[in-house]
Amino acid sequence: MQRQVVKKDGRRIDLILFDSTNEAIAFIGDESNRHAQAERHSLTNRASRSWDWGMGWEGALEALSTGWPEGARRMHEAEGAAKTALPPAKSKRIRPTKRGGRLNYADYRMGKPHMFRKRTNVKHLPTVHLIVNISASCGVTAEEFTNQGVTVLACAHILQKAGHPVEVDAACRVDSGSQSMEFYIPVKRPGMAFDEDTFALWLAHPAALRRIGFAIMERSIYPIGSGTYGSPGNLTELPKGSFTTPRQYYGEAPADRVRFVLNHLKKQGLGIDLTF
Repeated sequence: MQRQVVKKDGRRIDLILFDSTNEAIAFIGDESNRHAQAERHSLTNRASRSWDWGMGWEGALEALSTGWPEGARRMHEAEGAAKTALPPAKSKRIRPTKRGGRLNYADYRMGKPHMFRKRTNVKHLPTVHLIVNISASCGVTAEEFTNQGVTVLACAHILQKAGHPVEVDAACRVDSGSQSMEFYIPVKRPGMAFDEDTFALWLAHPAALRRIGFAIMERSIYPIGSGTYGSPGNLTELPKGSFTTPRQYYGEAPADRVRFVLNHLKKQGLGIDLTF
């Protein structure tokens, strides 16, 4: 785990970069690092369907080892409704060759033997690093939170099936006065199997924020976890080269949500060919 205080635009940000989900779980399991002024809403907030699908604190801890199959089912439902299949991902590189391809006139005049230029496929594609901001206000319902998460999961699955190596982080940002907390939890690393039940819990279940996320906030070096836990904010310490998914809580049809997110990623420069 890497932890530092970042000063930016008059704010002090308690920034935590976890190395794994297990490290985040161990972090919230240590009661000694809870801020002295922090509330215990992660444990004491009443479970309800509109808040955390009725999971509660104990249920969230149990789900960390079992995942959330219902979220995975919803992911497949959204993916199927979108009827979107990206063409196989290809990365091309131009290399010099003795024959075939396009003649490089300058090399030809200089008598170089490798005077042609040929495009070849590169087997190893760059990783698509998705950052999912799971921060949300208390007015966001469990259904709205889940809609966002399963949409992102469906898009990640579509990208991976097309051959793009995918990495996904669950991230959160809260602001309170001149102090903030921002943390990143790697949910999927490149090469890791697509464990849809586990990913659904971390990205699409409101308990990921309202139980696990709140527990992390209660351990900020600042009194973020006191009172209202601050306001959800936009991420400012994004990893270089990453792509952010939109933080929108709306109720459009699953197909529309998937297309919206894929278009959002393309506008950020992700090289994908979208045909709906």
